[in-house]
Amino acid sequence: MILLLLSLTLQRPARLPADLLRALDSPDWQVRSSAIHELNDLPVANLPSGFAAKAIALFEREAVDSVPGPKREGGEGYGEYLIELMRGVVRLRDPRSLRGMALLGIQMSRKAQEFVAEQGAASLPFLDEAWRDENARPPVAITWAYMLTTYSARLSRNDRLEVVRRVLEAHAIDTQSFLFAVDQARLVIAIPLIEHVATADDIDIVRDDARRSATRLKSTRDSMPAAALVSQLSEALDALCLSARAERAAACASLSATLGQPSADSLVAFARRVDSGFLRRVWSDDERRVLSTSARYVATRFH
Repeated sequence: MILLLLSLTLQRPARLPADLLRALDSPDWQVRSSAIHELNDLPVANLPSGFAAKAIALFEREAVDSVPGPKREGGEGYGEYLIELMRGVVRLRDPRSLRGMALLGIQMSRKAQEFVAEQGAASLPFLDEAWRDENARPPVAITWAYMLTTYSARLSRNDRLEVVRRVLEAHAIDTQSFLFAVDQARLVIAIPLIEHVATADDIDIVRDDARRSATRLKSTRDSMPAAALVSQLSEALDALCLSARAERAAACASLSATLGQPSADSLVAFARRVDSGFLRRVWSDDERRVLSTSARYVATRFH
C-alpha cells in the first residue's frame, strides 16, 4: 500500500490540451513527440482549437526537411515521433495535409496512401514531387494504383489518363515501383512491359517478381471480355498521346480511329501502324510494346 501511494504521488499530472498544443512549437523534437503522443490519445472532437492547422504545418515541415527514419542526432526515437505525428494528422482527413501526406505519410501508412488517393487529381503535383525521392517511389506507385481502382470515381477521364501515363512511364525509371502499380491496378495492357522485365532485368529478384506479376495479370486478362481489353488499349493510347504534337499527334488520331470499330483485322492494322511509327521514332520501344504487342494479342480474341 505504501508503494502504491508513493507511485501515485510521483505520477506527473496530465497536461492540459492547450499546453500540449503549445509544446508542438518546441524546437526540441522530443518535447514535440511527447506532446503529439498525448494528443493522439484524445478523440478528434476533443482536440484543442488550432490543433489541425498547427499539426498539419508541422508535419509538412518534417516531410520537406526530414528523411523518414532515424534522425542523425535523435536516434530511432525520431522515426517513432514522425509516425506518431503522421497518425495525428491523417486521422483528421483534412485536405490541407495533402502535401505532407504525399511526401512522407504514404511511406508510413496505408491509411495515408488511401487518403492521398481519395483526393483525386489534387494529389498529382505532390506525388510528382515525392516521386523525385527514390525512397518514396514504391508508395507513390501504390497510391497511383489506389487512384485507378478503389478511388477511380474521384478522377475525371483526363485525370485518369494522367495517372495511367505516369504508371507506364515508371517502367523506364523504377522497375520495381512500376510492377507494384500495374499489379495492384490490374493494368493488363502492361503485360508486354512486364514480360520484358522478366527476361531482361539485371536483378534476379526483380525478374522473379515480374514473372509472378505477369502470371497473375495474364489470368486476369484471360477472364476479361474482348471489349474490356480494347478499352484498356484505347486508354493506354490516349494516355501516351497526352500533349502529343506534330507527327505523333497525327499518328494518335489515326490509331484512335482504328479502334472505333475493333476487329481482328483492324487490330492487326493498328499494330502494324505502331510498328511503322516506331521505325520513324514516333513511338519509343516501351510504347511500341504496350500498343503493338497488346493489339496483336487482343486481335486473337476476336477470332
